Amino acid sequence: WVRNTAALQDIEKRYFPNKKLRTIQEFQEYLPILDKDSYRGQYSLEALTKGGKLPHAGSFYKSAGTSGHPTLWVESVEEELEFDKAAALMARLMVDMVGHEYVILNCWALGSWPTGVNFFASARFQGKIVNLGTNIKETFEVIKILGPKYRYLLVGYPPFVYHVICSAAAEGIDLKQFHFDVITGGEGFVEEWRDTLMEKLGKDR
Repeated sequence: WVRNTAALQDIEKRYFPNKKLRTIQEFQEYLPILDKDSYRGQYSLEALTKGGKLPHAGSFYKSAGTSGHPTLWVESVEEELEFDKAAALMARLMVDMVGHEYVILNCWALGSWPTGVNFFASARFQGKIVNLGTNIKETFEVIKILGPKYRYLLVGYPPFVYHVICSAAAEGIDLKQFHFDVITGGEGFVEEWRDTLMEKLGKDR
């Protein structure tokens, strides 16, 4: 990759205009690997924001704390609006939402975590959205009330999405009568997870 002259020149032009990077060692010196201890732990919240001060308007978020303690950060309104572009791209390229009536089941965790709130703010322009969080009872209630006349986009963490799909039959929901698409993230999954969803939802989902 480093030997790709065009790519290297592009990186140099954008990020290192006064430094010629020729080796992996030089690249690592000027762009070291960052983790919580070497990056977030070394600086104040203000030092990590644009201009060294918190934005006038925006939102605070925190991480899940899987490393032992949650990390708090802030995004300006302008930064949050960038997510609208990602939601529009998702609607057009990842899911065939253009020209179809979709109900979006927002099953990301809600609260001070970023995804659920940000996803709602942007995805509501792409379809009708209901914020359910990780509440499987309410998720099934909404599906039963609205029925199979709409297409559904189920978004959430892999274990929760799996639980919804695999528990649908026990709730009296015949998935063959419904159109479900899925977008997930936040955690990894194995290929067997994908195979199971494709088997239950159909390969064209």
